[in-house]
Amino acid sequence: MSLLFFIVVEKRGGCQDSRTQGQVTALIGSSGGGKSTASLDGENESAVQAALSQLLRGKTVLVIAHRMRTVAGADQIVVLEEGRVAQKGPPQELMEQGGLYRHMVELLLTGVDGNLGSQAAEYLLELEPAENLIFCGYSEEALKKFAERGVETRVTNFNFSEGLKEAFTGAERLALISMPFVGAKRQNAHKNVVDAAKAAGVKQVIYTSLVNAGDETNPSVEKKDHIYTENYIKASGLDYIFLRNSQYAEAMITNYFTYVKLDGVLKNNQGDGKMAYISRKDCAKAVAYALHRGAGYDHATLNINGPELMTISQFIEYGNQGTGNHITYQEITDEENYQVFDTMGVPRTTDGHFEKGSEAPYSSDGMVTFGQAIREGKMDVWTDDFQKLTGQQPLTVLYMFQHSSDFQVGERHSKDN
Repeated sequence: MSLLFFIVVEKRGGCQDSRTQGQVTALIGSSGGGKSTASLDGENESAVQAALSQLLRGKTVLVIAHRMRTVAGADQIVVLEEGRVAQKGPPQELMEQGGLYRHMVELLLTGVDGNLGSQAAEYLLELEPAENLIFCGYSEEALKKFAERGVETRVTNFNFSEGLKEAFTGAERLALISMPFVGAKRQNAHKNVVDAAKAAGVKQVIYTSLVNAGDETNPSVEKKDHIYTENYIKASGLDYIFLRNSQYAEAMITNYFTYVKLDGVLKNNQGDGKMAYISRKDCAKAVAYALHRGAGYDHATLNINGPELMTISQFIEYGNQGTGNHITYQEITDEENYQVFDTMGVPRTTDGHFEKGSEAPYSSDGMVTFGQAIREGKMDVWTDDFQKLTGQQPLTVLYMFQHSSDFQVGERHSKDN
């Protein structure tokens, strides 16, 4: 089948260029080619397009499209803007040329029902028109607010491979927000996403990884899943941007206030190790900008760090300065740290039970080995990659403590099965 697509560029504000639409409709006559699938949801649109592909096999077809996903498989593309031909040629050639076509690529963000993903979605909507975006998540309720703003939404469950290829169809670039559980379950979920992305024709994957994930001596159990995923993406042949995040400052800010309510002595196993604590909001901003500016990166690994390396004692001092409290620090052993979390009711692994409203919505195995990695100097990485990617400075720990109500760790969100 030979496919010639006319992409009609819409004016800002969502108003369709009716003059261009009319010209193209006149070109293809009254054979029904002027009908649009734009009002269909993703699942029904995919079904309609699959049926049309079978029906029109062996024919030359002229199609008007407003969505980039419709042009998958096109032989030739003509981009019309304001009643004139802006670009024409094979899809790959137009992508290499830049211009309108390249800026119309569809970007897919996963995990928008989680803390990081929902914030990344808000930033992305400031950078890209809604019609260029596809948002995925397991919660229909969480997706609803984005659908009402004109974003195409698709329900996904990464624990299973079924339906993922269809959900990712039409996306040029995909951001995989790493799942919150640890071990084989997370690795399998990430594998499902990468396999489906490749099968769907996605060209580039952005993945939220962990600082120093490639160091085999890093004792963090979290690191194992991240380097597995990085290596699997590399082996797939897909282009990638790995965002190796430092620890979320929100986790330790919430932990700080736990000890404000207790004895005033924050206890953990980090010792004098250093970490460039970064806000989860800034990590979300990095995801949004990586999707927005992904064409400028090729097989890239970026370290997403806060503005300075510091010990936990220095972190606490910023907390005292910003809040007026007087918390001190006491280093404890790894086993003592496990006992602290046991007392709080925190499960040892992510297979355990998480209490609703927990101030530590992570597994203690993850947190204790993370603290060990910090103590051993495995996390003391700092770069200015965040500034280069976003053009902005990361938030300081002092600022976050001064506005602490906006920088709490929040509830745990995941689809565990």
